[in-house]
Amino acid sequence: MLKYNSNATVNTIEIPDKEKITNEIKDKIPIIINYSENQLSLTLDGMNTSKPGYIINDNETLISLDQLLKSEVVRVTDNTKLIEDYNIKEHCNSVVNLISSPITCDINYKLSLYRGFNQSKLYKNYREYLLLQSLEGDYTVYLFNPKHENDIKGLEINNTKKWAIKLDMKKDNILFIPPEWSYFYRCDNELILSKTESDSIPTWLFNRIRRK
Repeated sequence: MLKYNSNATVNTIEIPDKEKITNEIKDKIPIIINYSENQLSLTLDGMNTSKPGYIINDNETLISLDQLLKSEVVRVTDNTKLIEDYNIKEHCNSVVNLISSPITCDINYKLSLYRGFNQSKLYKNYREYLLLQSLEGDYTVYLFNPKHENDIKGLEINNTKKWAIKLDMKKDNILFIPPEWSYFYRCDNELILSKTESDSIPTWLFNRIRRK
């Protein structure tokens, strides 16, 4: 396992400042960044109205967005094509600029759409930089310091919470999750969630091998 901060607590940065964010990241701690510069105005119904007949390719399954939104529960996870088709990439670029440097590489953007109660699987972050941001709606994240990896291994996800740092996230909050940390999230209502992942040139190959 890579080096991590076993005493890490969550820090909040009220005003986005690249230098301050970069310095905090070096401490390998989770960071909440209050980012009110989001110019997007996204809702699930608005996305449907703006592109009538839009078809989502969800893990090789083609789904009509209009039909999907007729369901009480909506779940589309980590979709890259939505970023392009709904012109969200420019916003994602502005967010990643808060942490990027000349050696940042392999930047990936993904979008998840939820309505009703949804809970993600348990993820482990194998990237140098991972950012989550709600573009619409609130959600709750459960973060696990790597020191608890053996404690939660093999457990049903709802039985892991006693080792978690619970964070109630609001629209436009950006959450930085350090490498090696595990997490899952849940929502009860509508949520449009962006995920940004990247590495730097020195870490790229090692992290790519670990993800396979």
